[in-house]
Amino acid sequence: MSTTTRTRPPAARVPAGVRTGGQFAEQARGEADVELGEMPELAGTEPDEFGFPTVLCGRCEGSGKSQYNRDAGHSRCFACNGIGRRHPRGPVADAVAAYSKARTAAARPKAWQVRAGDSVSPLYEGYGKANWGVVAKLLVARNRPTRFEGAGESRRPVAWPALLVLEDGRRLQVSTDTVLARRASEVDPAPFVAMALATD
Repeated sequence: MSTTTRTRPPAARVPAGVRTGGQFAEQARGEADVELGEMPELAGTEPDEFGFPTVLCGRCEGSGKSQYNRDAGHSRCFACNGIGRRHPRGPVADAVAAYSKARTAAARPKAWQVRAGDSVSPLYEGYGKANWGVVAKLLVARNRPTRFEGAGESRRPVAWPALLVLEDGRRLQVSTDTVLARRASEVDPAPFVAMALATD
């Protein structure tokens, strides 16, 4: 009768500097403490096209290309989208996000937000499929609400059917909640840039 001898698996390799008690034990690693200095991210920054400060992208070091994206079929850096610079985190990034949200709201208003003279189109998919027209007026049927908010005594109407009349004679049946595309709806970035640069 043959006996098989079981060999003990090799011990796991322990990285240098790990002490008894595991890597999460108190004072597990013996690296020297690193003294962190101040990091003035805004020092020497360059503004983007709107005036928001930018810093060099740390992932691609300003080249706009990354060696890690070859499998995706290109070498564009995902962190900065190939620009080589990015907005610093904190107040600057928050201001940029607020500016982007304001631009989207201006370019995609709800029907109740448009004014006479605005150039609008029903939402469209694909380049060249917009059907632009200049707003003459918006007629709202206040006696037939289509959406309510709240319950009980606090229930109140918040949306109504509407007729969007364009200067070329077209009449679009919409709701006050209908989202439209609006042309030439740029937002002034100056207040948002001032918000980004404001320091307490």
